[in-house]
Amino acid sequence: MDSFISRYYMHLCIGGATICSLLLGYDVGVMSGAILFIEKQMQLSDWQKEIVVSSLNLVAVFGSLFAGKIADWKGRTFTMKVLSMIFVVGAIVMAIATNFWILLLGRVISGWACGGGLVVAPLYVAEICSTKMRGKMVSVCEIMINIGILVGYISGYAFSFLPSTISWRWMLGSGGFLGLLLFAIAFILPETPRYLISENKIEVARTILLKYNSEFDTENTIQAICTSLEELKSMDRLSWSQ
Repeated sequence: MDSFISRYYMHLCIGGATICSLLLGYDVGVMSGAILFIEKQMQLSDWQKEIVVSSLNLVAVFGSLFAGKIADWKGRTFTMKVLSMIFVVGAIVMAIATNFWILLLGRVISGWACGGGLVVAPLYVAEICSTKMRGKMVSVCEIMINIGILVGYISGYAFSFLPSTISWRWMLGSGGFLGLLLFAIAFILPETPRYLISENKIEVARTILLKYNSEFDTENTIQAICTSLEELKSMDRLSWSQ
């Protein structure tokens, strides 16, 4: 079992992190079915339906900016925990919504988390995997978005057989379970070597890298990260006049 975990350690980490992407896909997919029942129960106008559906994409822009700052400040896995809890709150608010404004509030909260996930998932994957696998593994994030959309469609179909007054609540609220899953997994995921080295935790980063790299590749990776961070610091010190 230990050899299996060691061999596929990087893949397990990537699989856990890309749940962030799955959450975005799920929220996009499930709303296409839920809005049909919400429209009838809340008597939504066309512009209200448009706002509810599209608000997630608009707010996601700001969520991505927020997540990037937090990821640099407190780490990638910490940011995943925060985003997962925001998503859970958003799912609960949508599930208990009694009118358009509460539903929109829940959608905005979820959009904030989804936008953050679009940044953190590929960032984590790019930093945790080896350079030889980086391009291939980052694309998994895009695949997980599409899988999330499919899961959202399946959820919409499955819950559509419930009474119309509660079916859409289950569709939207069930996304919270994915958020809780991400929250639990984030406690298991290791921090990325790049972030650890930026915090002068080189030995911890070395321990993580050795789980899926040779000693030679590990030392080269650490050196490359240190060089990259030094270059970024030197660029930050340059003024516009220089």
